[in-house]
Formats: sequence, C-alpha cells, structure tokens
Amino acid sequence: MKITEKNTYPWRQWAVDIITFSIFGLIFLTKYTTIIPHLILIIGLLALIFSKSFRFQWFKIFSDQYLRYISYPFMIWFVASLAISLIHKNDGTFSFPSPALIIILSTVIFCFSPSKNIQRFFIYGIACGAILASKWGVFYFLTESNVRNQGPTNNPIYFGNISALIMLFCISIALLANNLSNKSRTIFVILSVLAGFASLTSQSRSSGLIIFCVLPLLITKGGNNFQSKLIKVLFGLLIISIYLAATSISVKKYLRLDEMTVTATTKSQTYDQFTGNRYELWQCAWEMFISNPLVGTGPEGFKTQWRMKIDNGEVKNADHFNQPHNDMLHAASSGGLIKLVAYLLLITGPFLFFYKCFRRVSIHENSRMWPIMGMQLVGAFFLFGLTTSTFDIQIYSTVYSVVVTILALLSNDFSSHSEIM
Repeated sequence: MKITEKNTYPWRQWAVDIITFSIFGLIFLTKYTTIIPHLILIIGLLALIFSKSFRFQWFKIFSDQYLRYISYPFMIWFVASLAISLIHKNDGTFSFPSPALIIILSTVIFCFSPSKNIQRFFIYGIACGAILASKWGVFYFLTESNVRNQGPTNNPIYFGNISALIMLFCISIALLANNLSNKSRTIFVILSVLAGFASLTSQSRSSGLIIFCVLPLLITKGGNNFQSKLIKVLFGLLIISIYLAATSISVKKYLRLDEMTVTATTKSQTYDQFTGNRYELWQCAWEMFISNPLVGTGPEGFKTQWRMKIDNGEVKNADHFNQPHNDMLHAASSGGLIKLVAYLLLITGPFLFFYKCFRRVSIHENSRMWPIMGMQLVGAFFLFGLTTSTFDIQIYSTVYSVVVTILALLSNDFSSHSEIM
C-alpha cells in the first residue's frame, strides 16, 4: 500500500493530516485535546460501518503482504482482550477493553488518503510536542511544586515517558533526515533537549530506558560533516548527564537515584519507595499466572489479589495497584497464555514490519528514517513495559497504535518527494 496524491474523498485527507499532527502536537496542550485522535478514529469507524467501499478497503489490509504484520497483531490483541473479559465476566465485573479497541480501530488510518504533506504534519507535530512539554517543565519549576510534574496528563510516568519518546524522535530527525538543512538540524537538537528536560521534571526513572534507543544513533557514522559533529555533541551531552547522575548528590536526589543504594535485604520503606514494590508486584503476577496459565485471572484479578496480600500483611508499606507494572506479567496474569501471546505479537509484528521496510528502502536515504523511527517506537514501548504497564492504559495505547500506523504509511512510501521541511 503506497501513499498517493489521488484523493477521491477529501475528508480522508484532512482526517489523516489532523491525526498525524495532533498525536504529538496537541497531546500536551490540554487534557481535552487528547480526544482529537479519538474523534478522527470514530469518524473512521462510522465510515467502516456505513461505507461499503471503505469497508472493502479495510479488509484488504489484512491480505497486504506487509501491512498484515500490523493489522493481524492489532486484531488479535483486541480479540484476546475481549475474550478474557467475557470469560471472566462471571467474576462479578465486566471490563470492556477500550484501549484494545482503540488499537484495532487505528488500522482505519490505512484507509485514509494522506497527501505528500503528511511528513511535514508529523514532523511539525513532534516539534510542537517538544515545545509544549518544555512549557510544562518550565511551569513546574516556576511554581516550585513539591509533586512530580505530570503536565496535562494524570500521571507523571505518562508525561515523562511520552516526553522522552518525543526527545528520541527529535534526535532521530536531526540525525537521519537526509534533506534537512543544518539550521533545522540544530533546531531539532534543541527541541530534543527541551523534551528531555520536560521528561526529567516528571522524575520518571522508566523514561531513562529510552537511552537504549538513543545509543544506536550515537554510535553510528553520521552523514555529512555537520551530522557527524551533532553526533559528537549529543554523545558528549550524554556522557556529562551520566557523570552528573552518578556523582552529583543533588542530581541523584532529584532524580531519586540515591534510593538505589538501598539493598533488597534492608526491606525498609525507602527500599519499597525505590522499587515501587516491583519485586512483590511481579511475584504476585507470576503466582497468578501459574495458578491460571491459560486464561489468567481476568482484568480485575490482579487488583483483588494484590489487595489481599496487603490486607494479610504479606506486603509492607505498599500502595494499592491494579496492575503489576510489567507488560508481559500483566498480560500473563490477567489473560494467561492467550493474552501473553497476543502481547508478544503486538510487539514483534510491527517491529518486523518496520525492519522489512528498512531493508526495502535502504537504498533510498530520504526514506529510511521512517522505518528506523518505527523500530524505535516499538523498542521504546517494550522498554517502558518492563517497569510499567502500558497497553491497558488509554494514552499509551493511542500513541502506540496511531504512531505505528502513521509511520507505516510513511515507511511504505517510495516516492521521491519525501521533503519534510
């Protein structure tokens, strides 16, 4: 499936342009603007219901040689999540998997008609996201708040991780965009610093895992002389940041890294604060999986089991959680092997798609950035999911599925007009 300039239905073009920009460009404006991508997907759903041609086009993506690596895992994730909810409805609650619905619904974007300007909409959206994230970071310092910065989201981890993802994309654009001017490259390096600053104000340690997606960019040979210098500058900033985090007492305290000196054998409240009871959460999820290996204990099973452990005194100094802060264990404990397999497909399917696209466009230097960013996106969500649960949370599910589909459109385009600025 290839991006074309032909647009029989005008609404399909403005719909994909709006969602392409808004997914990052408006995510940190206010808490209300995060609904815009959902409204576009609802429009796509209505078209899917009432338009025979649109429905026919949607079914075709499941037979596409490459897009099926995305469409099938998205569908399997939704079906598995819904099946687990239905299987456990007799437990007293029925939890409809709305985040999983958003994921499969995101595939309607493949049926839209993106114009040649989709690259610019996506790039400008990332730039706006970095600026808005830094605005919340500055506001956080000016107000001297004692709580962690969560921006317009309702959780500092969400704000920190998505800001870190925007930082990663800004760095990728600066280093990989073939036809970008040196001035624009510098601007995106500055934007990456701003987004990184915003992420730090959230004090989310899981966002630090993004470094494993940044490093491959910094240890590869740059394009022209200016790109090579940018790599050296960014690598230097990274070394300085690591040095300060390791040696500066004030930096370690702000980032809550000083708690790392507390050992597991201490079992103090400080240790619990550092780990967030991760070990106990993971142990609880594993026990639930072992006791119900096929279908798990249901969407609400972990919350009930964890509360029982607290009430019985098995876990000290613990908060009440409804998930074990690990995507694999969350899938296994709530849905057994059925949902665990679906999760693994949700990660490996899109990654294989972007890897295959990268191999296909390797000779087109102006197109390789998009599949690389796609692999970065999947890798980042996998890393975030090691210490938190993502795909049953609406903001993460929307960002992942929408950005996967947008980058898939860009990665599958072999036209020569891939100008982004």
